[in-house]
Amino acid sequence: MRTPTACAGGPRREGQGHHCTVCNAITDIEPCAYCSDEARDRTVVCVVEEAQNVGVIEKTREFKGLYHVLMGAISPLQGIGPDELKIKGLLARVQAGVVQEVILATNPNVEGEATASTSRACSSRWACA
Repeated sequence: MRTPTACAGGPRREGQGHHCTVCNAITDIEPCAYCSDEARDRTVVCVVEEAQNVGVIEKTREFKGLYHVLMGAISPLQGIGPDELKIKGLLARVQAGVVQEVILATNPNVEGEATASTSRACSSRWACA
């Protein structure tokens, strides 16, 4: 399995870093190494705030499911709400019917808790208001 590399910026070309169109992890291939690895458990998705959080979890060598990177956390003071995050992509993955478990691995702070609560509420209703 190839390991995703850091984002190099600029136009998207094979071999340069960009965000995976499925999970938003940083990668140099499409789909990323996590999404294309058939050995991973496709029924479990771990939701993280930032792409670098994926690497931290991977270092444990314990999680064998897929990832979904929200690309941030809800922060009303900074003007970041659910619409600015990649929650709709997560909902689409869950609605496809393969995902049976979603692990919300957001940061243990006010923004992380707000993000987890909103993600949980959206997934239970299948749509964000």
